Amino acid sequence: MMQAVALSVTVDDRLRRVIASQRARIEELERVLGARVELHSDLHLTPHQRQMFGMVLARDAVTDDGLYTVIYGALPECDQPDLQIIKVQMCKLNATLRRYCKARGLPPLAVERQWGSHYFMTAENKARGRALLKVGGADSQ
Repeated sequence: MMQAVALSVTVDDRLRRVIASQRARIEELERVLGARVELHSDLHLTPHQRQMFGMVLARDAVTDDGLYTVIYGALPECDQPDLQIIKVQMCKLNATLRRYCKARGLPPLAVERQWGSHYFMTAENKARGRALLKVGGADSQ
């Protein structure tokens, strides 16, 4: 009986280490993809909109499928929304960015779409968009 308990503890410890390692890997991949960004607290984006904004800032272009895979791909198939949700979320993201900029007297900031292909931001918009990111854990305005 004692051997079974020791084996169980060893398996549990190994499993915890594997899970911790996989979580760290997921966090790193999300960071590289741009799906993990910290924004100014007064830029009220949903978690999915924040992921989308980060991904567009991190890349030259992002497709609907790419956004969908990162945001919803881990959900069970029965819980995955229609691909159209990406366009809806992008419209809401752009509306929030417009309101934010207008309220502060800033030039408009938007994620643009190459029809039927991908989302992108101009270099100028990316620079202004990156200014909305938190730097070193503190707001920078």
